[in-house]
Amino acid sequence: MGQVLNRVTCPICNYTSHNFDPFNMLSIPFPTVSEVVFKCKVLRRATPNNCPRTLGSKSNKQTQRQSKAPCPPSEQLIMEEYLITMSRLADISDLKGKIHQLCSIPLHRLRLFVLNEPSDENNRETPPGSNCVTTLCAMPEKEGPCLQFARQGLNGGFLSPSEIPTTIMVFETTLNNRKTISQEKFHTTHFDASTSTQDAYEYAQRDLKHYGDATECLFFDTDPIQIARATSCILWPKSPEQIFVGLRVDAIDQRGHWFPGTVVEVKMEDKTILKSNDGDDIQIKVHFDNFSTKWDLTYSFSDFLKGNLCPLYSHSRPKDYPIEFQLFNYADDSSNAPLGYPFLLQFYGEWSEARAGAHILSQASRYMEFSSKGISAAVRDAEMNRIYREYQSTISSTIDSLITLDREFVTAALSKGVNGTDCNKPDTADIMKESRKKLRSCLPKLPFKLTIVNAEPGNDNMEELDFEYRLDRSIGNVINPQMQVILKWRPLGNSDPKPLYIEPRIVPFESSMKPSRPKAVDLSEENNKFAHGGMSLGVCLDEFCKEQKLEQADSWKCPKCKDVREGNQCMTLWRLPDLLTFHLKRFNCSARWREKITTKINFPLTGLDMKKWCDKNSPCSSDNYVYDLIGVVNHYGGMTGGHYVATCKVTACSTEGSEEVEHYFNGAGVHAFGTKERVQGAGWKLGRGKDKDSIHTRAALAAAKSVTESSEPLWLQFDDDSVEPIPPCVVNDESAYVLFYRRRQLSPSNVARYSTLD
Repeated sequence: MGQVLNRVTCPICNYTSHNFDPFNMLSIPFPTVSEVVFKCKVLRRATPNNCPRTLGSKSNKQTQRQSKAPCPPSEQLIMEEYLITMSRLADISDLKGKIHQLCSIPLHRLRLFVLNEPSDENNRETPPGSNCVTTLCAMPEKEGPCLQFARQGLNGGFLSPSEIPTTIMVFETTLNNRKTISQEKFHTTHFDASTSTQDAYEYAQRDLKHYGDATECLFFDTDPIQIARATSCILWPKSPEQIFVGLRVDAIDQRGHWFPGTVVEVKMEDKTILKSNDGDDIQIKVHFDNFSTKWDLTYSFSDFLKGNLCPLYSHSRPKDYPIEFQLFNYADDSSNAPLGYPFLLQFYGEWSEARAGAHILSQASRYMEFSSKGISAAVRDAEMNRIYREYQSTISSTIDSLITLDREFVTAALSKGVNGTDCNKPDTADIMKESRKKLRSCLPKLPFKLTIVNAEPGNDNMEELDFEYRLDRSIGNVINPQMQVILKWRPLGNSDPKPLYIEPRIVPFESSMKPSRPKAVDLSEENNKFAHGGMSLGVCLDEFCKEQKLEQADSWKCPKCKDVREGNQCMTLWRLPDLLTFHLKRFNCSARWREKITTKINFPLTGLDMKKWCDKNSPCSSDNYVYDLIGVVNHYGGMTGGHYVATCKVTACSTEGSEEVEHYFNGAGVHAFGTKERVQGAGWKLGRGKDKDSIHTRAALAAAKSVTESSEPLWLQFDDDSVEPIPPCVVNDESAYVLFYRRRQLSPSNVARYSTLD
C-alpha cells in the first residue's frame, strides 16, 4: 500500500496542513480542459440604428456622423464578437443564455450555428472573401454537450479545445414581430365559405392600421396571416368567372389531408360554355406551400362546390414559426466566388413576394455600410463614396416602393371583395402594372441581383431564376426548403471588378477577449517521450500532482485561522507500493451529459521512473522508483455499454513451475531468477481439452518456447474464454483503462510472501 502526501495551504495566513492518505490504486485524471472556448460572432438585425446610410432618415444620418464609435453591446453595431468560456459538458441552452447576457438580445431572438470554415494546415481560419465555401450547421438548443461542437487540433497530437476556439455564428432573428389584437384571437376566430365578407373585412382592418406604415420593415414586421385569411374569404369565388391566379386556398389531396396552397394556373376550354354547366371544363392548378411543383394538383370548379377547396386555413393549421433559410452572397462575374459568410433570414409565410423582397433588401443593407476604420482608402475616395451613396439611396427607395405597393394591393383586394369595382380607387391589376413599371427601373440600379436556385436532390438543372417581387404570390408558396436564395453582387465599375459587397466590421467585446482559460497541456520532449498520436502517462501524473485551488463547495477549514478557506491543494507521492495500479479517469459526467474520453495514453512497458512525482523528502530509496508493466485492462465501448479485455505479461518460471517475482528485463532475453542457465518452460494450456496432443497444447508449447528464446517478453490477451499471444507493440492501446505496474526491486517481505514454497 502506498501513501499520498496531501498539502493544503491557507491563502490568508499561509499555514500548510499535511495529511498522509493511503492508497491501493491511483485514479489519475486526463489533462483535458474542463472548459471549452467559443468565438461568437453576433450578427444583429438591420435597423436604422446600425444601417443609417440605407435605412435611416437624414436626421439620424447626421447624428451617426457626430456620435462616438459604439462599443459592444450596442444596437448601433452590425457585428460583434465575444469569446465565451463554457463547461465542456454544458448544454447549448447554457451557451445561448451566456450570449444573451453579453449582447442583450432576447433569448427567443437568437439562432446559433457552427461555422464550418475551411482551415489551412496550421488550423487557422480561412479569411472571408476567399474562394472557399463556408457552411452553417445549426446547434440544436436541447442537445449537447458543448464539447461535441468544440474544434479539435489537426496536427496529430493532443490539443486542448481552448487552443483553437470554435467559431459560432449567432444571428438575431430578422423579424421583429408587431403584436396585434387579431393575432391573439387567431385560434378563436373561424373563417370559412359561409363567413360574411363584411365581418371578414372588419376583422382584417385591425391589422391594416399598422401593416405597411412608416415603421414597417425598419423597426417592426407585421404578420399578415389574418389579412390573408380575410382576403381569401372575401374573394372566395361564387362562380367560375371569379377564380383568379393568386387565390389562397385550403386544398385536400388524394389521401384526405388538407394543405394551404395557391391557385397558380386557370385553364378554360371555352368561356362561352361556362354559363351552361358547373365549371368542370375549368382546370385549376394548385401549388402547395413548402412543396415542389411536382406535387401540384389540378381541380375543377365543382371541387369548390363540393368543399374540396375552402378558404385559407379553414382546415389546415398555419405553422407556429416563420420560414427560415440561409442567404448566400456571390460575386456576379465569371468567377462566381462566394463572399463572406451566409446569413439567416426569416419570413412570414403570408407575405407577398414584394414584401419579402423588401425584407431581403433591408437586411442586405448590412453589407453596404462602411466606416472610416473598416474600409480601404479606395472606398474613402470621394468618387467611390458617391457610388455607394447612390446604391444605398436606391435600396432605400426600392424598399419604400415595395412596402407602399404591397399595402395598396392588399387594401385594393379587400375593398374589391366588399364593395366591388370602384372607379375612384386603384384596381389590383393597375397596382400590379405600376409595380412592374417601377421594378423595371429600380432593379437594374441595385448593387446586387436576387436569384433563387432549386437545389432539390436529383435536380441536375441548377438554373438560377430571378426573384420576381410579385404582389399576388405569397413567399411561403414560392420558396420551399430545397431552394437557395442568392445575392449576386455587381462589380464596382467597368474598370474595377471588385464586388460592391462589404464585409461588416467585427467589433470585439474587449472584456471577453481574454477569458480565463485552463493552462495548455505541456507536451515537452520529456513528457512526450513515448507519445505517438496521444499523450504520455507522465502528463496525467503531472495533472494529478499539480497545485489547484479548492472550489467553494470543497472549502477547507484552516486550523490556524479557524475559518473556512478556499485553500491551495497539492498532492505528491510519499510511499510507493510494490504493485502500483493506475486507474485512468476516462469517464466524465454532469447533471445531464456523460462522456468517455478516448484520448490515447502512451505508457511505457518497462522503466517507468516515478521519482519525478514523489516528494523530495520521500523515504523511498533511489532504487525503488522504477516499475515495469505487468498487465492492462482495456475497456471497449461507451457510456451505455462496453466490454473488458485484459492483457498480461508472462513471467519466466523456475524448474519447479513457480513464477519468479524478481525479474529483470534488459532486452537480452528472459532468464530464470538465481541461475544463468536458460530454462525451457513447460508451457500454458490455452484450451480446456485434455488431449495432450491437441492444437491448444501445441500452441501453448510454442508460446512457452518463444518466451524463453525471444528477447521480448510474451504478452497474452484474455478476452472472455479466448486467450492468445499478442506482440508487445499492440499492448499500448487507446482503450487502456487500468494499468498494473510492478516494482523491479520488490520489498524483501513481499518477495517471501509472493514466492511459492514446497
